[in-house]
Amino acid sequence: MGREKLEALLMRPYLAVAVALVITAIGVLSGFPFSEERLNALTKEDGWIEVATVVVYGVALLSLLSCCRFEPAFFAQSAFVVGLLAARELDLHKAFTTDSVLTTRFFFRDHVPVPEKVIAGLVVVALLIVVLHYLRNWRRLRDGLKARTPAALSAALAILLLPAAKFLDAFGRLLRGFGIEITFNIDAVGIVEESLELAIPAVIALAAAQYALRRTSSLGR
Repeated sequence: MGREKLEALLMRPYLAVAVALVITAIGVLSGFPFSEERLNALTKEDGWIEVATVVVYGVALLSLLSCCRFEPAFFAQSAFVVGLLAARELDLHKAFTTDSVLTTRFFFRDHVPVPEKVIAGLVVVALLIVVLHYLRNWRRLRDGLKARTPAALSAALAILLLPAAKFLDAFGRLLRGFGIEITFNIDAVGIVEESLELAIPAVIALAAAQYALRRTSSLGR
C-alpha cells in the first residue's frame, strides 16, 4: 500500500469505529469457547488484554506527545489526562494507599489513617482541578465534530467508550443491586469490557495520528 493510500485510509472519518469494533471482536473471540476458566484467565490483571491495554496506552501517550510540536499546551494536557487513565489501568489509584482513592468510601473508612486521607485528598483535588481545566477545551471537540474532522470523531468515540466500559464493569453489581439473579457467566460481560478498555487508547492514538497527518498536510501546501 502506497503512502497516499495509507494516508487516505487513516483519514477516513469513521475509521475509529472500525478499529474499536475489530479490537472488541478480537478480544471477545479470544474467549471462545467462553468457558469459565478461559474467561477468568483473560479478564484477570495479567491477562493478555490487560497487558496489551497498558502497552497501547504507552503508544497513545507517545502519539499525543509527538503532537506537542503543533500545540504544546493542549497536547501536553491531553497526554497528562490520558496518563491518568493509564495510571488507573495500572491500579496506581490503590497501589500506595489502603484502598482505592477513587471512591468516596475511602475517606470515611475508619481503618484508613488520617494522614493518608489528607494526602490522598489533596492529590485527588489537585488532579481534579487539572482535569476540569482541561475540559474547558470542549469547544475544540464541538467545532471538530461540526466539521466532521477524523481526529474529532475519533476523540469523541474514545470519550464515549469510557462510560460504556465503566457500565459493563459495574453491570454485575447493578443487577445484584436490583435483586436480579445472574444465571450466566458474568465474565462473558467482563471480556467485552476489557476489550473496550483496550480500544480506548487505540482510538486515542488514532486521533493523534489523524490530527498530526492533517496538520502536516496543511503545512506542506
